[in-house]
Amino acid sequence: PSLSCPAFVLSIFRDITERKLGELALAAAQRRSSVLAELGRELGEATTPKAAAIHILEASQQLLRWDSGWLHLSDETQQNKVDLVNFDLIDGEIREVFPDMSGVQTPTRMARRVKEEGPQLLLRDAESDANADVPTYGSDRRSLSLMFVPIQLGGRFIGILSIQSYQHRAYDQADLELL
Repeated sequence: PSLSCPAFVLSIFRDITERKLGELALAAAQRRSSVLAELGRELGEATTPKAAAIHILEASQQLLRWDSGWLHLSDETQQNKVDLVNFDLIDGEIREVFPDMSGVQTPTRMARRVKEEGPQLLLRDAESDANADVPTYGSDRRSLSLMFVPIQLGGRFIGILSIQSYQHRAYDQADLELL
């Protein structure tokens, strides 16, 4: 008679989810650090406010991805704004746009809110929720996810940086803090 032994298979599984998430978080932190270090170098070499604004927007594009971005400065009285640079996604490409700036440009309600309250995150449910107080640049599309942060010099408010996405809920509070 032949003896037959049942076959046994022993398997050991290790959940490495936490380790992989940690590795991803570390890589993201290193990338942020690298982008911010490069931004610091570029700002130190910038010779015009517009060049500095472009460097800031390029870094924010690398970190947060946006479809529309702009940087506006306030004049000394903080009653009028000066558009340094405006970019928008047009036909699948980020392009500098030149909005109609005829006449004096007074700050919007959102600009006054950013100056008084600090950074703002605006998440719209649909384009129909669009706030006319936040103008479009380049295309007629309204952004669904918008972030606005004050720019300060020596503790004094001098302008606003905004990045925006046409995607629903593209940003969160952590993104606003990073910006």
